Amino acid sequence: MQKNRIAIVEDNTTARINLRSHLITMENLEISSYSNGKELRNGLRTKNFEVIFIDFHLGQNKNGVEWAQSLLESEILNPSTSLIFITSDRLPQTIGQILDLHPDMILLKPYTIKSVVTALRKCLAVRSELLPALDFLDKKNRN
Repeated sequence: MQKNRIAIVEDNTTARINLRSHLITMENLEISSYSNGKELRNGLRTKNFEVIFIDFHLGQNKNGVEWAQSLLESEILNPSTSLIFITSDRLPQTIGQILDLHPDMILLKPYTIKSVVTALRKCLAVRSELLPALDFLDKKNRN
């Protein structure tokens, strides 16, 4: 059985390690971790991910939404890749900016192991049901 490839993009080292330790308890995952959008971009050049957990505040010139938009527009990020945004920011303009990108889910910090695992399981279940359509999106994007 092929492992689901998961990426974590979080500039806070402790938060990144914490999230990884929550996910490592699940079976059948291959987890990659990145501290910023540039590292994610470089990682996407060598592998595709089924799901990306991405923090809104990445501590650089671009936030998580801006990085995701940039990677989608440059066709480095597949349209079928599920995005789960993570943020502690509850400001309406931040949540609105995230929602404008149409992520698969938003996790608000502080999150629990249960909420992370539940979000990922739901995301992977929906992906498995939509796989033919997601494959079509990726092929269309490459042509």
